[in-house]
Amino acid sequence: MTDRRVLMIAYDFPPSGESGVHRILRFMRHLPESGWVPSIVTVQPACYPSYRKTDPSLLDRVPERIEVVRTPVFSLLDPLIAWRNRLFRRGTSPPAAEGGGEPTHSPSPYQRFKDFVTTLASIPDEQIGWLLPAVWASVRAIRRQGISVLYTTGNPWTTHLIGLSVAALTGIAWVADFRDPWVGNPYVEKAAWLRRIDAWLEARVVARATRVIANTDSLARHFGSRYPEAGEKFLTIPNGFEEEDFAGLPEPIPRRTPPFTICHAGTIYSRRTPTALFEALTASEALRENFRIRLIGGVEEPTRFAREVERYRLTPIVEIHPPIPHAQALHELARADLLLVLQNDAPLQIPGKLYEYLRIGRPILAVTEGGATAELIESCRAGWVAGDAGQIATALEAAVERLSTARPPAPSPEVVRAFDTRHLTARLAALFEAISG
Repeated sequence: MTDRRVLMIAYDFPPSGESGVHRILRFMRHLPESGWVPSIVTVQPACYPSYRKTDPSLLDRVPERIEVVRTPVFSLLDPLIAWRNRLFRRGTSPPAAEGGGEPTHSPSPYQRFKDFVTTLASIPDEQIGWLLPAVWASVRAIRRQGISVLYTTGNPWTTHLIGLSVAALTGIAWVADFRDPWVGNPYVEKAAWLRRIDAWLEARVVARATRVIANTDSLARHFGSRYPEAGEKFLTIPNGFEEEDFAGLPEPIPRRTPPFTICHAGTIYSRRTPTALFEALTASEALRENFRIRLIGGVEEPTRFAREVERYRLTPIVEIHPPIPHAQALHELARADLLLVLQNDAPLQIPGKLYEYLRIGRPILAVTEGGATAELIESCRAGWVAGDAGQIATALEAAVERLSTARPPAPSPEVVRAFDTRHLTARLAALFEAISG
């Protein structure tokens, strides 16, 4: 059988170290096993903002035979700022208070205009400057390589606008893969008028796409309720794990004596914080004696977070480590006694790390108030779900008892194997085959 070709558009791609990299990288590596040869359109590494994580070691995972087209990103903000500076060349000072007192704190016209320009240049997100270079490169690749299917993955949501434009220009079958909710994402705060724009753009993407993938059943149901007329388009392909990543990892050795290590991999940020866990530990001297916490991946506001740890009097038992390569992070997780998931206020989402936690086989403590993450852990019988400090304390007490007797909960290997990326990629390839004609 002759191999078919798919063009995959992804903003995050090695050497990016953001969590979304792993889904596209695993699909890309295994699609040839099902007769599909991928090409990638992504950004030039120098175009990633300095605050985004990088992991150059992931470049070694990209097969040489895969064509990777890297494009620049145009900055829409720079010319708008230059125009703004010409408009306000003489500058504008904040209005002075009556009687010549201190300036008021209300924004000046200059500041309001600056903020408005910045907002306009970031619809739907700050990656919008990638749209034109990526559309141009993608259309050329489709015509030059005989591409049968287009695949885009978001966020950032600019990626799906690229897919929308390319599909309109070429008529190609298009799969839009949503790793997070676009409209209603609990971690993104926007003004009402921006939310209306996002809803309009999302509706255009759903209407044009041939199929829409969600990475959780909850997100797929969310789409189905928002777009009942397009219900047949939605399907779920969850995140998963790469089996070869676990070769050579240390086998879990049950430790029967405390202190037990609780380990979290990934950045601590926004509402995804261990505050409730800290409250549970502060309230119980016995729990503080029984556990140590390792946070691998850094925190968004290190100084503030360090003060929070000190305020809860947990400095002696909390270790904070900067980001490390993915392979090294897996080794650290395999050495832990209890793996921590923080999924506050995100009922439609499941962190990608959770599937790797399941494969490692150590018990899991999920700090979440329900939703997709809780459903997965409970269905797999992989650990404990707790939504507040009291429930966390109860879960930790149960964990001490189970760990001390070498009877920690663990999912069955059959359940875990369903999330092997090879199986998931075979489902994606079957979808490509069904829509390519």
